[in-house]
Order: sequence, then C-alpha cells, then structure tokens
Amino acid sequence: MYKSFLITSAILLISGCASAPQPTKDGQMDLTYKLDQFKQSTTHGLVSPYDIKLLGSLLDNPGQSETDGIRTYKRWWCTNDKNVEKYAQNFSNKYCTDQGGTWDGKWCRSTSDEPVFYVNIGDLKPFADNGRLPYCTSGRTFAIVAATSEYAKDQSVWLQKANAIGFKTQQEIDANKAKVTRQAVNKELQIKYEKASAAQSIVASGVGTQICGTSNNITRVGYVERIENSKIKITISDARLANTEIRPGGFTQSVIWDNPENWHPCEYNK
Repeated sequence: MYKSFLITSAILLISGCASAPQPTKDGQMDLTYKLDQFKQSTTHGLVSPYDIKLLGSLLDNPGQSETDGIRTYKRWWCTNDKNVEKYAQNFSNKYCTDQGGTWDGKWCRSTSDEPVFYVNIGDLKPFADNGRLPYCTSGRTFAIVAATSEYAKDQSVWLQKANAIGFKTQQEIDANKAKVTRQAVNKELQIKYEKASAAQSIVASGVGTQICGTSNNITRVGYVERIENSKIKITISDARLANTEIRPGGFTQSVIWDNPENWHPCEYNK
C-alpha cells in the first residue's frame, strides 16, 4: 500500500515534504525540534502520507513557523502506538519541569504563572484528509499543535498569542471555578425557594387544589384531600409522560401522603 502511495505521491508532489524544524543557530534543540523528533519516532511506516504535499490539498502539514521569535509547530501523522498521548504528556511534563515550570496537561507555567509553552495532542481521525486516510494503514491519525515562547522577541506579543490560544492564569481559573460554584449554589437556592413558595401556595389554597408533580420523567396530576402535620393527602387522578400528552402504561388512580414541596399548583385539563 505504501509503495502505491509513494508512486502516486511522486506524480502529485508539488514542493516536497513539509519543512521540519532545525536546530537553532547556537545548536540548541528547542521544543519544536524535539516534538518533531517525537513525531518521527512514532510514525507508522516509512513515511506518513500527511508529510506529502498533494495537489489541491488543504491539509498539507504546516510544520514549523516563526513570527517575532514565537515558534509554532503543527503536524499530523499516522501511528500504531497506543501510548502516543501518554508519551507526549510525559515528554511535555519533563521538558517543562527541566525549565523550572509546572505542566498542567496543555500549558507549561512559569513560577510566576506565565505561559512558557503550549502542547496539545490528540486523535484527529474524524478530521483527517479523506484522500490520505486510506494510506494511514495504522488507522490512527494524530496531531500535535504547539507554541513556545523560548525565543520570543516581545513578551507582550507572546502573551497575546497565548491568550488567543486559551491560556488562563491560575487566578483566572480559580475565579472561574468560584463563579461556577456560586452559580450552582444560587440555582440550588432558587429551586428551594420556588419549591417552598409552591408548598405555601398549596397549603394556603387548601383542600381541593389541583396540583402537579414530576419525578422519573412522569408528571402526576392530583387533588389535595387533606392537610396534616406538614403533609398533604393527594388523590392522584391522572399521569402523563413529562411534557407530553402520553399516559404511561399501567397507570391507576391512587391516594398518597407526600411533602407539599414536591408539588406545585397547576391547571391541568384532561
């Protein structure tokens, strides 16, 4: 299969393989260079079909790019290694800690909680180029997206880039968690308030009040027969699947005692 692909690719080849990262001028192997080594070491077969530029393809491997010293790396490739994501996480964590940072799964953070670099890896088979996917005999198409500030000329430009990718400081993360918690608490309090108000209305309306209550996706309809010791005696006269006019199978009228907070006044016509 790969030989067939290579022959076909040779006909369609425009400008050769995508640019691979090169060591820096001082010979250092930065993040993008090492990520490319990682990608090559986990590639299935002699060559990944995604490394060949095909006529009319919108998904040519972009490889490495650099703007204002900010290096980005984007590649997808075929692999049959089931532990690629685990290896990538281990690599990123070590690379981050070697620089004195803390790895959170996608971002390397400095001790002052600023972004150092970003690495995201995942299975992109659903988004793969259909023209190349048949040649990915391993059946697993992965992608790496990374950006690093290691050679950024302007820290403010890098911070803008990081924020655009989705970086949040720990303070922002904590604030968002606190906001979500407050919203959840407020929602719970609102529900309790509404239930208490409904219960008070039922008790105030007294015997004969038509009430409804929904549980297990079934809305039951009944009438208050008696009020005693903060409980109500209910004759359940009808039932429907929630938000429908469908009566559940096997329904029969019944009489129960229940907490009025589980019910609310309603006007239900058969």
